[in-house]
This record gives sequence, structure tokens and C-alpha cells, in this order.
Amino acid sequence: MAAILLVVTGLGPDVIDVPAARDTMRAVFKDPEDIEYSIRYEDPGYELILPSGVELTAKQRSFLQNWTYANNNKESYGLSDLMRELRGAGAATPAKQMNIVVTLKGERHQKINVDAIYPVEVHRTAPYNGTWINIPPQDGGSTFQMMFDFDEHTPRARTTVGGDDGIPPKPGQPYFRKNTLTVKDGIEDTLNISTIGTRHAVTFKIRIDYRIGGKPRHMVIADHDRPFVITPINCIDRIPVDKNGKPVVGHASYDHIWSLGGGDIASVKNPRRWSTEYYC
Repeated sequence: MAAILLVVTGLGPDVIDVPAARDTMRAVFKDPEDIEYSIRYEDPGYELILPSGVELTAKQRSFLQNWTYANNNKESYGLSDLMRELRGAGAATPAKQMNIVVTLKGERHQKINVDAIYPVEVHRTAPYNGTWINIPPQDGGSTFQMMFDFDEHTPRARTTVGGDDGIPPKPGQPYFRKNTLTVKDGIEDTLNISTIGTRHAVTFKIRIDYRIGGKPRHMVIADHDRPFVITPINCIDRIPVDKNGKPVVGHASYDHIWSLGGGDIASVKNPRRWSTEYYC
């Protein structure tokens, strides 16, 4: 170890790439990750859909039956805990609602230049039609900077267009056409990614291509090694939109629907044909 230090400190900056040398030393002492990351969901409501055949546990059903606005956030087990458990069981976020916040932190002295961000391991199936937990947002939520459109054959990061007037944002031009992203040592940078998809349920992970010291590398982001999952609502009919571009009414079909109404959450009596104007 002392010999390595002697070589590094004995050469001038015009002879050796100092940031690269520091990264070499850093790799001796710890796992040589280029970028650390963490993810969280920023969905404005509490909505998830299980595939058919995956049932709620007795504890989860009891929680929904007894939940009220009055006792919200007063118990040790809450809606956020339920969402985390259901995601672990394979639940999908309705495609209009998934917002992912990815925090990146550089672990290299050298500058890390991000070249591309796009979904990988993309698998499409029919919309999920098991149990729908329908606790919609009270507002439209925030507009995110980056979007994946899974109606594209090969989705990639795009800018978001609109979204400030109550109408959902749409995908714009490729994100990296006019935007750049550099991850610096020890500094956190946040990516706000939203998704849309109207045709299929989709599982995917997120790949980031980057360069460090001129060499191409990549990393794959997932939710605790699980893929991210979105699904459109399982609509069985849709009424054409009105003159303002908004749907009038439609019907969705599920094995079970738990929906917020008034101050509590109740099981819908006819989930096979449930009237919904917001989704269908």
C-alpha cells in the first residue's frame, strides 16, 4: 500500500490523471460503485392493482374495512405500509399515476456524464384485473421532468409537455436532445420520472448509460431488485370524450375493488362493471 501511495504522490498532475488515481485508491478500500442510487414513489394518491389470483391478506382486508379519515396516521400500520406490501406482492400502479424519484450520488472523483436513460427488461401483458385499491389523489400532483411512454415500441426518456392545466402531461422530444446530466462526487442529483401507457400492463427496470474517464458504463435501477410495474385500468367500455377532451363515463371490471367514498374505504358491490368517469 505504501508503495502505491509513493507512486501516486511522486508524479506531477501533468503526468497522472489525479481524479482517476484517487478513484483507484478508493476502490482499494470500498466496493467500487460509480453511482449510488435510491428510489421512492411520488404518486399523488394510494392506488395499486393486483393481478388476478393474488389476494389481499386477512390483515390487509381488515385494515381497509376499518380505515377512516379520523384514524388515518394514528396507527402504526397505515396506507403507505399497505402500498409497500402490495408492491412486494407484484401490484401495479395505474399507468396515469406512477411517478418515480431516483436520487443519484457520484462515488468517483472523476466526472460522470450520463448519455441515456431508458427502460430495459420490458415485458407487456394484458391489463391487470385482480384487486384494485382505488384511493385517488385529491389533486393532479406535480409534473415530472422526464417521461417514459410505454405505448412506444421502444420507449426512451422524453421531456414532458403540458400538465399545468389539469390535463395529464404528454411526452415531448427525446430528453437528452437538449438536456445534459452530470453526476458529481458526493453530490446528490434527482431524476423525476413519470410513466404513461394505455394498452398493456408493463414490468420494467431503468438503465442509465454513462461515461467515466471516457469509458462507457451502465447501471440498472430497480425497486429492491424487483421491476417497476404499471397497468392501464381494465376498461370494458369507453364513452367518447366530450368537446373539452375529457371522458364522460366508462366501466371497469375487476375481481375486487376497494374504493374511497366519504370518510372511509368500502368494497364495491359490483366490481365486474364499475362506473368510472376518470379512467375509462
